[in-house]
Amino acid sequence: MYYYIKKYWKINIIIIFMLFIDAGLSSYRSLALMESLEELVKGNFRGFLFWTLLNLFCVVLVQVFVAVEDILGKHVIRKMNNQVRRDMAATMLQMSHGEFHKRQTGEYLSEFTKDIDQIESLAWGPFFNWISMAFTVMHSIIALSCLHWSLTVASLASALIMSLAPKLFDKKMEAAGAACTREQAKAVSKLKDLARMFCGFLAGTGGFCKVCPGAAMK
Repeated sequence: MYYYIKKYWKINIIIIFMLFIDAGLSSYRSLALMESLEELVKGNFRGFLFWTLLNLFCVVLVQVFVAVEDILGKHVIRKMNNQVRRDMAATMLQMSHGEFHKRQTGEYLSEFTKDIDQIESLAWGPFFNWISMAFTVMHSIIALSCLHWSLTVASLASALIMSLAPKLFDKKMEAAGAACTREQAKAVSKLKDLARMFCGFLAGTGGFCKVCPGAAMK
């Protein structure tokens, strides 16, 4: 996974930097809201207006950063997915005819589709989500330390639980993904046979189509 992240490190660095700024704005926006309420209680309208406008400005910036992150994130994920497909195709081109036919054709097709989807959902997505969560925790700790030290301790404990909990399900997710890939490969192979038989029916051969690749007459 990290090989592909390093390969497109420039755009990934930009996204990570934007996640850092986004997390900071989201955390300190809450402090600005608290300050505005405090100024309102004190009866200081000018201070209340200042902190309220600052809070609204942070909200607008957060929305802009989220939109840009979404566009850049989808772009880099698409580039990394395509690079994985190219590397898989290069490996297949180095196989001999016998090695290639040790596995079903549907299994190869499944790797180019289902496996890529799993890489996106189990690798790229969690990677950026983890970085975003780490930045959010870091900025939240800084913000909470401005209020009281006990809040910082509580936030560290909750962050530890949130980071360790997903690891309990990693192996189960990997096993389920492998089983899903095998079943999809079998389904794709059956669909290909069914399509060749239907083509043969249309051609009037009474069996598999002679034209379709890999077909055999029954």
